[in-house]
Amino acid sequence: MQGSLPATGAAPLKTVVAYEDAAAGHRAVGLLKELLQVLSDDTELQPVLWRFDLLSDPHWYKMAVIDAAHADMMILSTSGSSRLPDAVSRWLEASAALKNGDGVTVVILRGVKEAWTVSIQDGSITEILPGTKPAPERELFLPFGANAAAASS
Repeated sequence: MQGSLPATGAAPLKTVVAYEDAAAGHRAVGLLKELLQVLSDDTELQPVLWRFDLLSDPHWYKMAVIDAAHADMMILSTSGSSRLPDAVSRWLEASAALKNGDGVTVVILRGVKEAWTVSIQDGSITEILPGTKPAPERELFLPFGANAAAASS
């Protein structure tokens, strides 16, 4: 994911997508397509995809941590509402530690209907993990995609 700026001068939007299975990956790619529709011409989307089970392998885990540490946005997509696997939680924590306080936007797609956007400015991704107490002054939750219309009515 460590690339240079394109020759066109477009600013890169480095995006890491972590997904549970094919259905969750398909949903995340759909979100990327929506994102492409709203990005300005001076922004280049640079996605990298990681399947949850790969994060259990030490080799792939290290590569995914580096990708996430350089990301401007992360998309986590699950098929159900169950807790994130331990390897994914460790990956999020390790990635946050390498961000050195840089902000990141995390989009969470849970199940088939639930989607949230979380902006974290201090590198503390662990606050969005199950079992932790959110800090409202550092988080912004917004419905995304199809849920946005339902939430605004």
